[in-house]
Amino acid sequence: TKPTILFLGRHEERKGLRVLLRASEQLPADVGIWVGGDGDETSALKREFANNHRIEWLGRLSDLEKPARLAGASVFCAPSLGGESFGIVLLEAMSAGTPIVASDITGYSLVARGGSDALMVEPSNPNALAQALRTVLASGPEVQKRVERGIERAGEFSMDALADIYTEKYERALATAV
Repeated sequence: TKPTILFLGRHEERKGLRVLLRASEQLPADVGIWVGGDGDETSALKREFANNHRIEWLGRLSDLEKPARLAGASVFCAPSLGGESFGIVLLEAMSAGTPIVASDITGYSLVARGGSDALMVEPSNPNALAQALRTVLASGPEVQKRVERGIERAGEFSMDALADIYTEKYERALATAV
């Protein structure tokens, strides 16, 4: 199977899709780009990158299709420029066991620990993004360690884990209130 990079999100400037598509031009010819979602920039991006035949425009993904695409991708890329409050989609990728390359922005760093769970890069930098994607696509042992730590990290945010944390907090509060 050919290596594939998955992007999921609204096609608007702050999501950084244009940065990924520019970075993809520096990647080997056999690397495919799956672009999920849509938005205000979809038509303009399709025109701008019409000659980049490695791009597959998926449109909006169903709740069934999304986990399958995450699990089937070689790497999940979240190239946002900023303005992300929390990276739920990073947790979804981690849970699927998919390596992550993401922008080093506050919202994402609350979820993915750069160097540990994901490869984090400077936002708006197609060259840095392309280099990180090449590193992950090379799939060495460090990439597999990041995936394993990502799966563990995603588990820390599971509903069961969060319920245990809140139960413990309530029990402590009740014990000190008596």
